[in-house]
Amino acid sequence: MSGMADPGVAMRGGLRRRFVERIVEPAVVLAEERSGRVVRCYALAGSIVRVTFAGAPLAERLGRAFAHALLPDHQGSVDLDVHVWDSASNGLPPPAHMLPETEADGLVAADEPGLLAGFVSKEDTLNLIDFERAQAYFWLSSLEAVPGWVTAAPLRRILQWFFAPRDVHLMHGAAVGRRERALLITARGGSGKSTTALAAAAAGLGYLADDYVAVRNGAPPEAHCLFNSAKLTDASLAMLPNYGRFIRERDVGERLKSVIFMAEAMPERLLSSAPLVGIAVPVINRSERTFLEPADAKAAFLALAPSSLLHVSLSGGSELMRALRTLVASLPCYRLMLGRDPAEIADALAAFIDRGPD
Repeated sequence: MSGMADPGVAMRGGLRRRFVERIVEPAVVLAEERSGRVVRCYALAGSIVRVTFAGAPLAERLGRAFAHALLPDHQGSVDLDVHVWDSASNGLPPPAHMLPETEADGLVAADEPGLLAGFVSKEDTLNLIDFERAQAYFWLSSLEAVPGWVTAAPLRRILQWFFAPRDVHLMHGAAVGRRERALLITARGGSGKSTTALAAAAAGLGYLADDYVAVRNGAPPEAHCLFNSAKLTDASLAMLPNYGRFIRERDVGERLKSVIFMAEAMPERLLSSAPLVGIAVPVINRSERTFLEPADAKAAFLALAPSSLLHVSLSGGSELMRALRTLVASLPCYRLMLGRDPAEIADALAAFIDRGPD
């Protein structure tokens, strides 16, 4: 919440509820009238989420990340309704001018039960959820100008808010494995996490996540695939060139990553969920051999927590911290010492996952 305008002043007197009713909802109706309604239902982490896009271009570009979870014939009830619209395609004014702005990921502090809202100026997006009515709203100024990290993980903040009360938490990490056993791979950016996950998928392991993985704590904890996207640096593409033809987005963040969608590249490798059997922290050691060695829980927590709080959490930081501590305490932790050969990395991971912890 650092860098925010004073939310207590901005939201005083139930302004946010009136903002939803008088500005957001009429804008959604008008956008859908002008651009058309494209309705898609997705099965995500045990819940049914219905997304109504104002126009086919939004549905096509933002829907790619959820293609693995599409329920084309769903006619029943849903757990969350999300409405997505933009301004550039239909000439509507931005609805977010009544909310405090922040350059960083931030949350507008709530003074009304059941409502959370955030406007992120570096993306030009509005994120709002009304828990009481199970309705959410996502606005962007322009589909053409939206950053690649938004299309790689669309609705990330809304989904984080929605799933947290269900004890499903977004964490910064990759996950690969089999239907019966999966490994959570977590580290700060540039540590080989994404390359490791994609090398494992190319060699035959199942794929659950590259950057944001949903984890439900339990016995055992379970990883869920929310977004089928994956990100590669140019160096990663040089190591795994077969992914190059599936690039959909470029220039993601400061590292200039490319985005692919595994539902297009390797749909047969996608897993919707899998029990976790361990947490691995990759270490680039430049040796010829890849291996896993035991690590203490503190090392795994220090790899997982800061990046999860930085990349994921817009609210409920203490709740996420508790979930992270519970997860790390419930699973064996390892250092994943990475060699140079992607195939050898994949073989080592497959052997570990199929063998299980010693």
